[in-house]
Amino acid sequence: MNSVSIASATVGVSATALKITKALNDFRSKYRQPSMTVSAICSESAIINASLSQVQSLIFREGDAFVRKLEERQGLCTTFDIALTGCELLFSSLEEEISDLRAALSADGPWTGNTDRKPLAMKRP
Repeated sequence: MNSVSIASATVGVSATALKITKALNDFRSKYRQPSMTVSAICSESAIINASLSQVQSLIFREGDAFVRKLEERQGLCTTFDIALTGCELLFSSLEEEISDLRAALSADGPWTGNTDRKPLAMKRP
């Protein structure tokens, strides 16, 4: 793991987080009954994005010294890699769900709180 790969992964996840936050905010503002879940996801995405921006700034400022510091502490590099990978997977899944939601809402028109459209808008496993 080097500073360039960490920085590029961080930038990628951060960009996806911003994209998801924007899409969720768009949903929340368009429909009459915004869900507390959507608001919570937006808030958490913004927090993750801010944290990743701090990591990105640290990497750009310290470069490979940052990687050496990670590697000096046993397990920290692996933990950081796992956390970053988890963020990538989370935001990838959210992006897919938002795409499905957007397509479903476009096909059937906006969800305005009618109970027959609720399952379509908030798909549950």
